[in-house]
Amino acid sequence: MLRKFIKRHEYKIVCGTILIGVLLSFVLGVTNGQIKKTHFSDYRTDAEIYNLMALSLIDTGSVYDSNGMYYGSLRAPGYPYFLSFAYLIYRSPISVWILQAALFALSVFLVWEIAKHFFRESSALLPPLLFSLSWFIDAFVIRLNSDFIGMFWVLLGVWSLLAYVSRERYRIASRFLSSHTLLALSAASFALAALTRPVMLYLVIFLFIYVAATSWRHAVLFVVLFLAFVGPPTALNYYLFGVPVLSDSGVVIAMRGRVLAVPEERLRAFMIASVFGDLVADQSLPGYKDNPEPYPQITAVAKERTVMRDTGVPFREMNSHFLKEGLDLFRKHPGKFLVTGIFNFIHMHNPPNQDGVLMTHFLVERETMSVTLRIVMNMMIRVFWFSLVTFVVWGIVVNIRDRNKLFLVVPLCVIIFYNVFMHAFFSHAEFRFILPAIPFYVVFFSAGVLDIAKHIATRLNPSLVSRFST
Repeated sequence: MLRKFIKRHEYKIVCGTILIGVLLSFVLGVTNGQIKKTHFSDYRTDAEIYNLMALSLIDTGSVYDSNGMYYGSLRAPGYPYFLSFAYLIYRSPISVWILQAALFALSVFLVWEIAKHFFRESSALLPPLLFSLSWFIDAFVIRLNSDFIGMFWVLLGVWSLLAYVSRERYRIASRFLSSHTLLALSAASFALAALTRPVMLYLVIFLFIYVAATSWRHAVLFVVLFLAFVGPPTALNYYLFGVPVLSDSGVVIAMRGRVLAVPEERLRAFMIASVFGDLVADQSLPGYKDNPEPYPQITAVAKERTVMRDTGVPFREMNSHFLKEGLDLFRKHPGKFLVTGIFNFIHMHNPPNQDGVLMTHFLVERETMSVTLRIVMNMMIRVFWFSLVTFVVWGIVVNIRDRNKLFLVVPLCVIIFYNVFMHAFFSHAEFRFILPAIPFYVVFFSAGVLDIAKHIATRLNPSLVSRFST
């Protein structure tokens, strides 16, 4: 009876889920103060640079200033493209929030459509529900950040890719779009993801192989379309700055490399903090909580970049300098590179707070509470959170075991592992960096929960098993 009711009203349920998610996004926007930032002057650092690029694009037709120079630091143009579109409608950050809320609503539908490939009937409603309720996703909607838009483009790319594969390999026709349209949409979406988050650029190698497993001609078409989007901005940067890059990648590599050169005691504290938090690490190295890694290295490199830029050092020379420094440190400390990469992996899977920021600094400033109580609370939260992550792992295992789903599950797994690997080993670890993969964490978490629920139901009452089938 309940299943029939859900089947008849599934669109209404999804719309209700969207409404809850959008409302939660605005509530978080209020609690974290983002809703107050209605003027361009309210923004600093990344958001300020993106706004300058977007407004320049509207006023002059270029994301760079009148001298052909980048603002502050070289940033990928994908998010400024999006911002300029929003500002053409209404020249205020409010227009960005509204557009991002609309894309969030569409994202819920995309998660639902993706879930239908892996879940039966009403079970497919669980991932979009969890997606909408995930505060660590909702916190990025009412905010000027490239991370949410990067996630949306990846989500759209995966949905269209799976729809293409279902049509070509499994002969499941799409209700609206042809194979070529789906393929073009996927290529364009992943290209826009790369223009927004340049780390996604190298994913095209896997995407080519994946599409080639279905059709070589389509794989070539996919890459051509992908390069048609990514090529012109990259060529422009090469013309202006002498380097075919979308952002100042050398700086990121240098920041990562300098962590390897810190004193041994700080490196040990960093590894402790990655698992247990800065407060626990401070017990090993007093004072660590006041200046945890890798932020001293990030600040130092950023200051050096500013000085070099202001003194007229060409971008090509500056990028080469930082890139060489970072790679030299990788080669000089291969063991530390490997170990810190593993701990970065753990670090970025720490629980995020209501701002979408990792809780590694949780309760550090609450000195009115005893240190023991704060440590116990940190440990309890981490035990609970990491136990939830095990459901994700189990969900991946369950889907890989199913040969009927194996080909469809591959791109989801690759996007998760690619994002985590690239940011763990070649960048500093922040939760927002893996946001493009988070929807697929939600899908696999749902699969893990339902599979375990099915096994429990089997023992308690075999007649309940079908209700938990994925």
